[in-house]
Amino acid sequence: SGKQKAAANYLDYIDKYLPAAVRDKYATGVSASITLAQGILESGAGHSNLALTTNNHFGIKALPTKEGRRKIKAKQYNQLRDADFSYRSPAIGVSQHHDDHKYDRFERYHNVADSYRRHSALLLNTCKKARKGCYGWIWATFPVQQEPIDITAIARKYEPVSGYGPTDFFGDTKVPYYAAQAAALKMAGYATSKTYHRKLVYLIETYELWRIDAALVQAARATLLDS
Repeated sequence: SGKQKAAANYLDYIDKYLPAAVRDKYATGVSASITLAQGILESGAGHSNLALTTNNHFGIKALPTKEGRRKIKAKQYNQLRDADFSYRSPAIGVSQHHDDHKYDRFERYHNVADSYRRHSALLLNTCKKARKGCYGWIWATFPVQQEPIDITAIARKYEPVSGYGPTDFFGDTKVPYYAAQAAALKMAGYATSKTYHRKLVYLIETYELWRIDAALVQAARATLLDS
């Protein structure tokens, strides 16, 4: 009964936030399947305390300012204030929630759609060198396609960053595009969980979220042919 309830919550979440994920796919190229799977996983399908109180569905943290870093370094945690953390538009403020540290602040949004926009902007971060926090390369490197993708070369490139070798993600190095994208997020340090990429793939395959990406690609091709 617990699994059935969770499945019902997941399906409700997909129905409710599919338009936001599709919009962001068109605007940014970030796969709708990945976005929805991350939203389900990180917000408890919209039922986590963070999601309910801040509309933050992706656990995006506010970063400490120079003064905030000084207090943290000095372990003056009880002196930290919201003003010691910065946030980026469309966030409208910060909220304290326990994560890695009890003083962590997370971005707060006016609505969930803004959380989705902020998430997509984060996943477009680019860097010249392979390092954590850079995800913009993923969507062109591992595009939506039917053929399996070999992650070996990219995994080796990011191994000094991630600590994961090519076979450490799924065993097999030739995987569906969405599994390659999930592994790439892990390569670039998106989450600390050792099984984060596997959880995303489980959700995408269980709820067939890959069908959304396929439909969007087909619609885009049809539009090009018509024009």
